[in-house]
Amino acid sequence: MKKALLALTAVLVAVAANAQGIVQLNNRVTGDGINAPATIDNVAATSANYATLAAVSAAYGGYNVGIINADTGALIGAPTSFRTDSLTRIGFINPTEVDLGAGSKNVRLAAWKGSADTAGYAAAKAAGNFFGESSAFSATGGVAPSTPTSLVGLTAFNITGAGVITPEPATLALAALGGLALVIRRRK
Repeated sequence: MKKALLALTAVLVAVAANAQGIVQLNNRVTGDGINAPATIDNVAATSANYATLAAVSAAYGGYNVGIINADTGALIGAPTSFRTDSLTRIGFINPTEVDLGAGSKNVRLAAWKGSADTAGYAAAKAAGNFFGESSAFSATGGVAPSTPTSLVGLTAFNITGAGVITPEPATLALAALGGLALVIRRRK
């Protein structure tokens, strides 16, 4: 009996040590009052704006969605993606669980196109295209084997610059010089 009790204690300690702060990565949890859909270029995530699943997939497909440490900018855990399987779930993500580690963390929910890692997030944020993130909030995960906690405090956010190509100043200067050269040549 002592061996069985000792083995059970060892298993519970190991489980608790491996998962210190599990959260449910989800931007729609009705029971916890979380309803924070992402929009793209401030277009409401409704079936009136996205009439077909193909339109939803074209708009929201290919984005990584993950929890970012608001203090360091590092991705926490593996990212997920937006749901593209229903007209009633536009702007919502495929739920998954993420281990925040021990204690409370200052985090953001972010969406970006690019590689599914911290470098991909940083590059998309620096470029300003195909990128969006929520305001920062505090999250504390549940200790296993309990139910993961929800991201209470999460707010809706907008993905900006999707499809907008902003040329660099050097490109604009080169275009202006080319136009000026054409004007001068035409006058001669």
